[in-house]
Amino acid sequence: MKYFILFYLLIESAMSSVGQTATPRSYHCKEIGWTIWVPDGWAVLSKKAQAGAEARGQKSIEKATGEEVQLQGLKSLISFRRDPLNIFSSSIEPFREEKPGEYEESNRKVYELIYNTFKSEGIKADTSSGQEIIRGNKFYTFKTIIYSRDGEVILQQKMFSRLVKGYDFDITISYSNEEDKQTMLDAWMNSKEL
Repeated sequence: MKYFILFYLLIESAMSSVGQTATPRSYHCKEIGWTIWVPDGWAVLSKKAQAGAEARGQKSIEKATGEEVQLQGLKSLISFRRDPLNIFSSSIEPFREEKPGEYEESNRKVYELIYNTFKSEGIKADTSSGQEIIRGNKFYTFKTIIYSRDGEVILQQKMFSRLVKGYDFDITISYSNEEDKQTMLDAWMNSKEL
């Protein structure tokens, strides 16, 4: 299911400290021709840790919606983190737009699903969506602000998505401070697309 990675990384990977590795320092995705370098001092999440988080996130979404979540085709790319609250993640999923506006409508439905899942889990969150031009490419954006029970901001997350070579390409940046947010944005802005 498109964007379900947002929820599982926010709730599960952010709270887990297992399954990290210091290598590799770069990652290449042949499907979309994308290469990114991991910032110094940041740890790469293992595939095993990502898979476990996916399973837990899938259960949370199924609980919130009452529907079975299908993950066929979703491919987690690279996730790296500095600490439990500052995480960069990426994924692709095949997506063929059969009629104009289908991708935008899919995004809208997913944004609704994410908000409703947070609500059903008792997580206070504000969300907003929009578009940004990044390196000459239009990305759809979805921002989430997560609050403590006392109303303090504990985490922010921004998701960027666009269609690339027949795939829905997603980048999610979860952060608790502006310095780590900027480090992740710099890593992404310095990445290469072929």
